[in-house]
Amino acid sequence: MRRLIIGMGMGTLGLILLVGSAVAQQPEVTLRAGIMVSKDYPFTKGALYFADKVKERTNGRVKVDVYPDGVLGSEIEMFEQVKRGALDIVVTSPGNLSPFIKEIDLLDLPFLFKDHAHRDAVANGAVGKRYADVIEKKGEVVVLGYFGGSVRNMICRTKAINSIGDIQGIKMRVWQSAVVIDTWKGLGTVPSVVAYAEVYNALQTGVVECAENESLTFTTAKWAEAAKSVALTQHSVTIRPFLMSAKNFAKLSKADQEVVRAAGAEAAAYEVKLEVEQDKVARDLLSSKYGIKVTTPDRKPFIERSEAVRQAFAKSVGAEATLKEIYGLAK
Repeated sequence: MRRLIIGMGMGTLGLILLVGSAVAQQPEVTLRAGIMVSKDYPFTKGALYFADKVKERTNGRVKVDVYPDGVLGSEIEMFEQVKRGALDIVVTSPGNLSPFIKEIDLLDLPFLFKDHAHRDAVANGAVGKRYADVIEKKGEVVVLGYFGGSVRNMICRTKAINSIGDIQGIKMRVWQSAVVIDTWKGLGTVPSVVAYAEVYNALQTGVVECAENESLTFTTAKWAEAAKSVALTQHSVTIRPFLMSAKNFAKLSKADQEVVRAAGAEAAAYEVKLEVEQDKVARDLLSSKYGIKVTTPDRKPFIERSEAVRQAFAKSVGAEATLKEIYGLAK
């Protein structure tokens, strides 16, 4: 019996050493995440949260280095790097995916969502899952989750916007997205594509009269310093895919893939909650810290006048049923 116990003990010890050796033999991995916005923005904090979870669950063997402030390129440049496998992870707007995945622009349409709850029902439900499948199939990426949750409004250098009539003929900064350009043109503005990094100067020098983004961007990117008014048009509640290169994801072990996916889902939930909270704080700062005049124009004329663009786009990509489904999720 004593020999049997000793034998069993030696066998158990051998198994432990074997498993320990296997774990030790797993390669160390360093992933890079590129973020367009500053270190104080929730995107960056969400990516850092993701990095902490991955590090914790792999005992430090898998490391994620986060690069904010667009040091690795613009969002579209970083997305293209991720597709090629030259970069591992990025947070990007749906519009930057549209050259490869045309139907994704539906999620970026102004006045699509009624409120935060509506946005969450879409992102976290069947629609969000279907879009994740499409992104993974066509984009050569893995969807780790959806960041976002901030509300986008208009910011203007001099003019206060009290109604849709006040935006007729104004120069409006937009990003390179056909449906966004069509929407603002349909609302009566003169859209002008200006790179994100150039918006502050464009407002300051009068290249554009107005721009649009989240209150967090108005404060962290200092746009509020170059403006005198903000109109709470609430034309968008953001959905921002948190993506990893499919090529590089495939190089991870199955166990590490599970860790990365789980950490991505948790990071997305953390980031959205944080972004909603910080967006509200930033909105309050617009008047209290920056002396911005904040107006609340009636949204109904904006919604009605832009509906034709949403319907036309949905038809052009065969997404009429999806648009109807999204509208049906509003409460």
